[in-house]
Amino acid sequence: LETLKFLKKSGGPTELDVPETVYRSSRNGGEIELIFKPELRDRIQLVLFIDNGGSSMLPYVDLTLNLFRRLKERIRTMDTYYFHNTIYDSVYSDAARTRAVDLRKILNKNADTRIVILGDASMAPDELVDRYGGIFYEPEHAGRGASIGWLRMLRKRFRHSVWLNPIHRDIWAGGRGAWTLQKIRTIFYMEDLSLRGLKRAVQYLNRK
Repeated sequence: LETLKFLKKSGGPTELDVPETVYRSSRNGGEIELIFKPELRDRIQLVLFIDNGGSSMLPYVDLTLNLFRRLKERIRTMDTYYFHNTIYDSVYSDAARTRAVDLRKILNKNADTRIVILGDASMAPDELVDRYGGIFYEPEHAGRGASIGWLRMLRKRFRHSVWLNPIHRDIWAGGRGAWTLQKIRTIFYMEDLSLRGLKRAVQYLNRK
């Protein structure tokens, strides 16, 4: 996680460009010409979505909390939201899922924002692909559309997006939620929470 970064030029030219200074000075017959460049600063912004409240995620609570703590230590600008099983038109700013946040507000963030979704991607198929399939469906939600549509919008807006799955990748093909897991894999780059998986996920987020 310490290798997760997003370096951007910040402000005017304030950082000495040593190679360019040496090159220009040599061309000037030894007369020193100091060349400055804009300072590179870590400008990473990250949004973390956490699946909580479901029985399927209970075995991974400690693992999830540990990852959350490490990200909080590493990332200065990080927003955390919660969902149950999958993401619809709103998520929650609190773990008790009482304060809803319209997903469209998050979709308006800078496109370079890094997105990390933490969940087992395992649920009844209707919850993912049926517009009326939400586990907490209410009539007023009829027009919100299926979850899979919102996941696609999220991925389209933020190309630096990964889905971290606490289930080891060796058993992704089997089990109760295999169908929805494989569907979500067609949308998001997915890794498990092994050290190798985390390394690959960070490399994916760091790509240009």
